[in-house]
Amino acid sequence: MEPRIIQRAEHGISRKDINENALKVLYRLKSNGYRGYLVGGCVRDLLLGRKPKDFDVATDATPQQIRKLFFNCRLIGRRFRLAHIHYGDDIIEVATFRANIPVEDNLDEQHVTIEDGMVLRDNRWGTPEEDARRRDFTINAMFYNIEDFSVIDYVGAREDLEKRIIKLIGDPYTRYIEDPVRMLRAVRFATTLDLSIGEQEYDAILQQRDHLMNAAPARLYEEFLKFFYSGAAAKAIPMMLDVGMLQLMFPRWADWLEHEASEEDRKWTDQALRQMDIWKSNDRKADAPLLYALMFGSYHEWLAKPDLDEGKPRYQAINHAVASHYETFRECVSMPRRQMTQMMHITSCQARFEKTRGKAPHNFADRPYFPEALVYFQFTQGITGEHPELADWWKTYVKENPQTARKPAQAPRKPRRRKPRSHKPKEA
Repeated sequence: MEPRIIQRAEHGISRKDINENALKVLYRLKSNGYRGYLVGGCVRDLLLGRKPKDFDVATDATPQQIRKLFFNCRLIGRRFRLAHIHYGDDIIEVATFRANIPVEDNLDEQHVTIEDGMVLRDNRWGTPEEDARRRDFTINAMFYNIEDFSVIDYVGAREDLEKRIIKLIGDPYTRYIEDPVRMLRAVRFATTLDLSIGEQEYDAILQQRDHLMNAAPARLYEEFLKFFYSGAAAKAIPMMLDVGMLQLMFPRWADWLEHEASEEDRKWTDQALRQMDIWKSNDRKADAPLLYALMFGSYHEWLAKPDLDEGKPRYQAINHAVASHYETFRECVSMPRRQMTQMMHITSCQARFEKTRGKAPHNFADRPYFPEALVYFQFTQGITGEHPELADWWKTYVKENPQTARKPAQAPRKPRRRKPRSHKPKEA
């Protein structure tokens, strides 16, 4: 099938908007006789007039050939073999064109699926058209050709982008089973880019959402974290609740949010998500434990209430609430235990903000989790409006001690002590 070629005069992509290191990669591939295209989200974002976060490249060079061209190349991945070209902190990801293999064809060890069709490994090389058709959504399957500055469209992506609609390439029911995380990505792209999900794609989510639990828990954790940094968390999380995905990932919290949470509790959650979007618009990035602490905050307070009513210390009641909640979702969404512990510290230490005399404030400010706990405290004060004099006191304290609000550098790890080798002669 012949692609639609969108000439330079018909689109608004300019080289001045493209990462200079990505251009270096494209030109080196071209000068060595290989095809190299910008691909995926960066082409989509450039056409939408947005600033891309990453610039990815697709080529007909194999990973081994790419490594020979770039001394700063590192090959990664097993499921998808990729080349990472390092320019300091900037990494350009380069992938070889892949074949579009039917789900049922386990041809060899380079393409492996499990019984229900989820793809485990896919390293069969192919043509640009095959590569485009094996991508997830049409809007992510366009190529930018450095040779003539045109955009190559095999799947009707430009039309979908003009209609502002998200469509999967191929049958939605099959594509979601191949990679269930595509359901999360559909919601994220729809809310972040202000697009609508296609009717078939939306219906397939409603019918196939249970397959989300086939995805690796660690991957679900990473994918969900992207919602916090998307700039559209306040729209995305309610949509996930509407389609039933949140109930699978965080069952107890989602059920509480739907049926037992008060208006104040829902206001807390909504405001927490809006705060994340404000940080994104101001180019600020909070750590994951703080973001989860804010989103789950009202639920943890609700869980802790019976222990608090019995007279247990706040830190003990909150720690018990956070730990018990963690057990309900850790097998679905694998939050690292270290981050769960940090979330626990941020939430349970809030009573310490009431102690403003003597050395108590200074001792508290020396804690490594104090900066995040302070943000949480300021957020809750803004929600409840209680004890404004306390909020003013800490505002003055931080102003006079600005280093306390900065994230401390992590102390270097002590090197492991190794046992000295024995120099005993071996017995004959």
